[in-house]
Amino acid sequence: MKKNKFSILFVFLCLIVNVAYTQDSIRTYVIVTFEDVYKISPHGKQTYYWIMSKDSIKSNKTILSHLFLKNFSKNDFDKCCKGKDFDPNLINDSTTYDFDLSFFNNLTDLEALLSKKGKKLQQIRKDWASGQQETITIYATPISGKFCSANFHMLGQQRTGYIGKVYIPVSSFKYAEEFWKSTDAQFILKQDFSKLNFSIIPY
Repeated sequence: MKKNKFSILFVFLCLIVNVAYTQDSIRTYVIVTFEDVYKISPHGKQTYYWIMSKDSIKSNKTILSHLFLKNFSKNDFDKCCKGKDFDPNLINDSTTYDFDLSFFNNLTDLEALLSKKGKKLQQIRKDWASGQQETITIYATPISGKFCSANFHMLGQQRTGYIGKVYIPVSSFKYAEEFWKSTDAQFILKQDFSKLNFSIIPY
């Protein structure tokens, strides 16, 4: 019995160490940006971000995970870094947005990289008889850096229908230009992202 308890404890500790190591390491990712513009709309351009790790790119059907670049709390960030489920829409009296200035600077740097270095992959245009038009432009940007991930909270799953991982940026972001010279890049360049429900988690 003691041996079984020791084995269970050992496995549990290994899982904790593995999560901590993964969340704190610099890895290469590909961030896919969806810019959504309606001709008749008071909201202007809406931007959505999705992410995949370079290690997960195996075919033209690579799975994307939602990436939050804004509208999340310090509580969400802490949970994500610990691998705990979170949903930015779950707010209570203990919710805080008290981030260090350096964190906001890191996010600004990442957004600048995505804006300047994104490679255009697709553009989709929809026209309605009413005169309404929607233009969706899709970009991909390889980025090295630290990102944390966790499962989307069950309440968020029920609210949006999205079941999967969600990510938050952490630090150390750099444009990974060498990715485009790799064989993995062909999977991204040839992939059809038009069927992804990119706005399933609205801002």
